[in-house]
Amino acid sequence: GESMLEARAMEVGFGKAESTLVVAALAFVIFVCAYPLGRLDDKYGPQTTFMVGMSALVLGNLVAMSAVHNPWAIFVSLLFMGIHMSVIQGPMLSIVVSLAPAHLRGTAFGIFYTVMACTAVGANSLFGSLWTSFGANAAFAASGGMTALTLLGLPWLLPKSAMQCKAQPPPPPPEPAALKLAPA
Repeated sequence: GESMLEARAMEVGFGKAESTLVVAALAFVIFVCAYPLGRLDDKYGPQTTFMVGMSALVLGNLVAMSAVHNPWAIFVSLLFMGIHMSVIQGPMLSIVVSLAPAHLRGTAFGIFYTVMACTAVGANSLFGSLWTSFGANAAFAASGGMTALTLLGLPWLLPKSAMQCKAQPPPPPPEPAALKLAPA
């Protein structure tokens, strides 16, 4: 995320200082969007927020492709990328919680983050190879295309129970226990 936008910013003419501002602006967008988009997940469930996040990533890739002709498009792209980053994490974690038995949630999160790390290494290697071999537009187009395919396949990728989980209202507080005084 951050490094590809920073590299794209430098490629289209931003200096090192300005490209560093791209990373700072991305962090700011994530900061501003994380809470409201987390509420969206609570209200509508992971399927809706996944769709928002994946759509934002597709749009971010498309805008990043146009940055050659308009370098300031980098900032529009980072807005979409920031929305993607701030909305995707919550639904993924809520799905892990909904699918894992309570006594194995720590293990489930360990497996989840291991798979995420392996996936990130593979995806970033592919992205970098495409960029080096065919240019930035090819890399952003491939990323946007794979994301769009994932978005289209979303209804079939996870169990329905995971995709429909919404925040449950908290249980009522327990009744206070009666105080018993010991005889003196």
